[in-house]
Amino acid sequence: MRLFFEAVKFAFNALIANKLRTFLSLLGVTIGIVCIIGVLTMVDAIKYNIQNNINSLGQTTFYISKWAWVFENNYPWWKYVGRPNAKTTEIEKLKKNVKNCSLIGIKYTNYQTVKSGLSDTKAEINGASEDMEAIEKIEVQYGRYFSIEENKASKYVCVL
Repeated sequence: MRLFFEAVKFAFNALIANKLRTFLSLLGVTIGIVCIIGVLTMVDAIKYNIQNNINSLGQTTFYISKWAWVFENNYPWWKYVGRPNAKTTEIEKLKKNVKNCSLIGIKYTNYQTVKSGLSDTKAEINGASEDMEAIEKIEVQYGRYFSIEENKASKYVCVL
């Protein structure tokens, strides 16, 4: 036990004698710990954000789209342009083969210039299946969302 106390006394005297080295060592350890805590916090925040985005759909929802669900600031949009558009036949196959999904929807997005009189604007036009109303929580203020019969019959209906 005496040897332990002698080692502690020697270490304490070394710390006092070398104040600059002690300060720099403590500063390095502190910076390292703060960096590790910061990185772990950022990873947890990103994980939480991704889980919330996915959980907002629900556990029994399957979403098909040509485009990514969430784009980052510098997303490579040109990689998504070549992807094929989803087809309604794919929905039927998924509904037949996937037993745990209550909602399966597809969405096709296109950007077109819409003209009214002398003015025009760029508009996002979405083609969607009937389940997209429940998946994206679309609230129709007047009228109604289109039905499954209208979708199967390829009726020309529009939700503005």
